[in-house]
Amino acid sequence: LFGLRKIVQQAAIASTSQALFVLLLAAAMTSFPDIRSLVGAHAVRAALAAGGCLLVVYGLGRTRPRLAWPRELVRPTLPLAAVGFLGLAARQIDTLVIGWLLNFGDVGRYRLAMTVINAGGIVPSSFGQSAYARLAADQTTSKPLLRRLLLALLLLGGSAAALAYLLAWPICGLLFGPVGAEVAPVLRVAVPLIVIGFVGDFLSIAFRALARERTLLRLRLASFVAALALTCALVPAFGVPGAIWARIGSGALQIALFWRSIATSPEAPAGQG
Repeated sequence: LFGLRKIVQQAAIASTSQALFVLLLAAAMTSFPDIRSLVGAHAVRAALAAGGCLLVVYGLGRTRPRLAWPRELVRPTLPLAAVGFLGLAARQIDTLVIGWLLNFGDVGRYRLAMTVINAGGIVPSSFGQSAYARLAADQTTSKPLLRRLLLALLLLGGSAAALAYLLAWPICGLLFGPVGAEVAPVLRVAVPLIVIGFVGDFLSIAFRALARERTLLRLRLASFVAALALTCALVPAFGVPGAIWARIGSGALQIALFWRSIATSPEAPAGQG
């Protein structure tokens, strides 16, 4: 019951902050339609969400918060925080380069296509969460388990990519209306990212389960550098397709590095990452 109450409170915080964000953004963009209004609305939403979480944790004045710096908790989280930051940066660098070198119409079409590509993110997340306990508890069987799960993800991702390619126009027309005809060609070019996302996201979770956060950080850093270099090289020459090809190339590199690290490393006890 306690856990259910916390879930309800978190859902209430998320829905309230999101609703206020939409209202604030609509009002701000009507009066001041520029990037500062967008950034300000996101900042207010983040502050509301953070404030709501503090209320849930500490109650309405019932508990006084105390500031502390527990090293035994903070130090292990630093690699995970860096991994998350690099992942976020790698997903946004293409949008920034497109907006800088091309125009905002191209940014819009690209981001709408990526919305469809990223819609299946729940699949690798579900696979990773279901296998997390087994991978963390018994690493002597991690490689056979990873092979089976990766094969299943390849089949699912390949099927989803084929459907997205064949149904690109109906999907985009249903989701984006008149703009869908402009988004569908971008989606067709980007469908390999569905497979790459399924496999790459799952392997990221698997590395955490195997207590190899530092290795994951190094591989993510290499992938980010490759994404940055490829995006800056391909977007000026090929436009939006160049950004997609750069993302495909850096994603494929990351998967190759992931699997090479797993295949060449001996089975190690948890905690040796």
